Amino acid sequence: VVKDPVQDKIVWQEYLETVVKTRDNWKDFYRACRDLM
Repeated sequence: VVKDPVQDKIVWQEYLETVVKTRDNWKDFYRACRDLM
């Protein structure tokens, strides 16, 4: 859960790149999250 948009953005980006991006069935979720950033 992102509570502080400024500080949590870095952690969220790292999570997207290391966890979400590597899961084949999460590609749509990954793209949607990246588009929102």
